[in-house]
Amino acid sequence: MAGQSTGKTKSAQSEAPENGALDASAPLGDQLKAMFDTVATSPMPEHLAQLVDELEEKYRAGELRPDPKN
Repeated sequence: MAGQSTGKTKSAQSEAPENGALDASAPLGDQLKAMFDTVATSPMPEHLAQLVDELEEKYRAGELRPDPKN
């Protein structure tokens, strides 16, 4: 029923399960926050960090320029 408590504390609702599955009883906002927190605190994959470094080097060397249309 609407407005009834599930008996879970707010912190229990916002914790993401280790397997990445969503808890059907947790409100959508809590699930999204838990997923975002997991992504935001995860390290950047090494291949993406290398790509960013390469692009920065090319930009500083004048090999890349921003799109003038933007």
